[in-house]
Amino acid sequence: METDVVVTAQNAEHARLACDAAQEAMMLFASCGVPALTGQTTVKVVEELRSGCFGLYDCETQSIEVLSPDVLHDLRLPDSIFSHVATPAYFQSVVVHELAHAASDGIPCPFDSCIVGLEYIAYLMQMKSLDPVAQDQLAASIDMDAPVSFKGFHPFILMLAPDVFSQRVWAHHQQQDDPCSFVGALIRGETILDIGLIEPE
Repeated sequence: METDVVVTAQNAEHARLACDAAQEAMMLFASCGVPALTGQTTVKVVEELRSGCFGLYDCETQSIEVLSPDVLHDLRLPDSIFSHVATPAYFQSVVVHELAHAASDGIPCPFDSCIVGLEYIAYLMQMKSLDPVAQDQLAASIDMDAPVSFKGFHPFILMLAPDVFSQRVWAHHQQQDDPCSFVGALIRGETILDIGLIEPE
């Protein structure tokens, strides 16, 4: 599948991994309600980002920066829900996450920000990019049968406990009768997870 993604990296293997991730992302997006990228998106593999970030999408320049696999390997926490994922595959999943931000940028939002909905899509695509064994291990980290409501996606959880947010995204997705239709509804603005952010005056 052709992609209008340009990858820059100092290491040829890192560039190959990012290019393969972009190809995977395009197939995932097409199969699950996420629109194709418009225009050219640049992915730059870097050795340093601001504290706490593994990848960043800049909507103004339509560019992405992602930490190299070597740096990610050193920064990943041993108790992360992604700790079982091999470093190259984890790096690729972060690329997919950021490309999902690029693809879903500009979705309808009645508020100043709809970050929860955007992160739902990005984390979902990241986890869907993992191989089935890694997905099974991810599912084992949460009670997949416990119903997940919209209240489970509060922005404070996203900011303070992103692993918990990710687990809830994965469980919620699996609990839907038509999981990718839910994603499409988010993209079209028909469903808004961020509704709880607005408090009555």
